[in-house]
Amino acid sequence: MLDALDLLISNYKGRKAFVDEFVHSTIFFSRKMVGDRNSEIHNLIVGGHKLPVRWSPPRHRPIVGEKKSQAQGKAFTRANDIFQKISPGSLTKPIKIKIDGNGNAGPSSTINKHTNFWVSNGKKSHLRNYIISHVWDKDPVTKDEKGSITLASHPLFFTSLWNIVLVPAHFNFVMDKGSDRHPVVTIIKQRIKDLCINFYDPYHSFLKRYDDQQAFKCLFELNKKPKPANILFLKAMSKADIKKLNQNLSAEDEGKLEKRLRQIGKQFFIGNFDSIRDNDSINYDDLSVDYPKLTETSIRKRISKMRPIFRDGHELTAIKRCIQSPGVDKDALRKAGAILKTYFCER
Repeated sequence: MLDALDLLISNYKGRKAFVDEFVHSTIFFSRKMVGDRNSEIHNLIVGGHKLPVRWSPPRHRPIVGEKKSQAQGKAFTRANDIFQKISPGSLTKPIKIKIDGNGNAGPSSTINKHTNFWVSNGKKSHLRNYIISHVWDKDPVTKDEKGSITLASHPLFFTSLWNIVLVPAHFNFVMDKGSDRHPVVTIIKQRIKDLCINFYDPYHSFLKRYDDQQAFKCLFELNKKPKPANILFLKAMSKADIKKLNQNLSAEDEGKLEKRLRQIGKQFFIGNFDSIRDNDSINYDDLSVDYPKLTETSIRKRISKMRPIFRDGHELTAIKRCIQSPGVDKDALRKAGAILKTYFCER
């Protein structure tokens, strides 16, 4: 059998490197954001407000009507007070629900509320080619004839930020696979879960107060304490700062930027990006050693042409153009990617 996932892993020098790249490319949310969202959900429940859930026919048709479609279920739960039990045997008061508009509108709005970034929201998205992925996918107690029902259809799981990560689109298919499809799927899913348990302790910090039957406790047992790693956490930014990061250049400005980058040299631009951005003093003797084929005069000219790019706020666009250029070597591309992440994420 030819498995494309095996071929993908081979490009990353083996399974460990592939798993590490997957995890290090995934974006998580800070403990503060997670705690704030936990408090919001609790206050919504106490206040008798409706919590969004993803449509699940086996879970929701018995509540809203066996013949109802997702659109009808959405309309029905908005027009009527519909309640969903925590778990089949739970004595905790059921939670008032509403069917989510498109299956990800609730998580997308939650992320925007806590960070001001839009994800999975079409042309409005500030983080593109990232997929909202739920970490815990299968309900251990609520099942139908086909097996476990998705936990995204549960109000305590759907918009909880401890249960959401942002996965690059080219990796996300792994999160959607069953654990029996490939050994690396199990490894990645468990690694992400272990990180979330270690970061947030979701059961004791949030779920325990509702889970009177301890139905979900088994999901949050740490398989292996994760080692310290370079994990990305999405920043919370002002709308004004986000607008600066996502500015669209005019055709004239694009032309000027491309001309400057040609004069500077894209690899030179990437190599000296941090120094110009951070207003560090330039040591031209060191640069002469780093670029032995360039004269000091040439180096000074290149540095002077870099400064207007930062002054005009076009440095992020410039980094993207460098990444998209065919002439940049692998090490420079990796550094450019790391620079790009620092504008949106923190470690």
